Amino acid sequence: MGTTIFWMLPMEFVQRLITLRKERGLTQQALANAIDLHVNQIKRYEAGTHSLP
Repeated sequence: MGTTIFWMLPMEFVQRLITLRKERGLTQQALANAIDLHVNQIKRYEAGTHSLP
C-alpha cells in the first residue's frame, strides 16, 4: 500500500493563486481546464494543501 504525503503550501502562493484566478474571471473548473488539471487539484491548492501519491 502507498503512503500519501500532504504538503502545506505557503499562504502567499494560495492567496496569489486565488486572486489571479478571480481577477481573470475564472472559475476553479475553468482554470483546471486551461492548465489540464482536475478541478479537485485546484481546490487542494486553494485550500493550502497538496497531496502526493
